[in-house]
Amino acid sequence: TKLATFPRYLVVQIKRFVLDDQAKYKKIDIPVSVPLEIDISWIKGSDEGEIKTPTASGKENGSMFKNTGYSLIGFVSHIGKTPQSGHYVSHLLKENRWIIFNDEKVAVSSEPPIDFGYLYFFCHDNLIKFI
Repeated sequence: TKLATFPRYLVVQIKRFVLDDQAKYKKIDIPVSVPLEIDISWIKGSDEGEIKTPTASGKENGSMFKNTGYSLIGFVSHIGKTPQSGHYVSHLLKENRWIIFNDEKVAVSSEPPIDFGYLYFFCHDNLIKFI
């Protein structure tokens, strides 16, 4: 399937839990290398028609889509061994620093566990300067 328009934000989910032989959920705690920038030009539609570009105003640009890049702006990770016991925390990239949101605690994170995320949030490069 090819895309005619690209989203402002791209969300990628990594499956981190599987059902084991005893019908219990087990956490998959294997690092997955996630780039800070991705290009999804390989799913671009045909060059015959225009591809709409997202803009900060919320309106689409009618020109051919030249930029298919996205930058990682945040992710969610899980602390714990099972989905029933553990805790989800959010990490946000702000002004080139990772900030961790853990309930009411907010702090700068010097080494965020990017390779152990569950959900990843990417922003289209046309919009990154506005967030």
